Amino acid sequence: MPVFSSLRRVLQTKTSTLSQVRNSGFSVPGRPSRWMYDRFKDDLHFYALLTGIPVGIAITTINLFYSNGQLSAIPDGYTPKEWEYYPNPITRFITRHFKIGYQELYEVHLHNMWECAKVSEMSQLKNEVKRQMAMKGDYKGWYHRSDMAKYARQRRAMNIETTDSRGDHLIDE
Repeated sequence: MPVFSSLRRVLQTKTSTLSQVRNSGFSVPGRPSRWMYDRFKDDLHFYALLTGIPVGIAITTINLFYSNGQLSAIPDGYTPKEWEYYPNPITRFITRHFKIGYQELYEVHLHNMWECAKVSEMSQLKNEVKRQMAMKGDYKGWYHRSDMAKYARQRRAMNIETTDSRGDHLIDE
């Protein structure tokens, strides 16, 4: 291995671009272009300022001409809206047009709880129907197949015969 590393300097050829000397003996090292980086940076600044300047002017105008809300007594019989509790006009606008109110969130939550209760109630009812059908040995229920009636009658008659012969009444009739 030490032989190969010592031969590397000998075998290395110099290219013509590295050996050329210009500008009175001073050479300029080659480097990759920064054109894409500069273009991206210029576009980013342009579009940031294109949106930032009008938004800044709008916020400044609103804060200068529309002052913060003043506290005052609430008249009798008047229920303030949720967005009227905020003093800043920008916060009021955002709350009024983009935020979901507490009352609406509460009503949605109540509706979801009601739906879950209904699903649970239906599940309990189905389980009770299956239990009653198993207990009575009945064939009709919330699902009915008329082709199975003959076999259900035969099974019921067989159950009655076996309980009579055993003298044991496990199935209520």
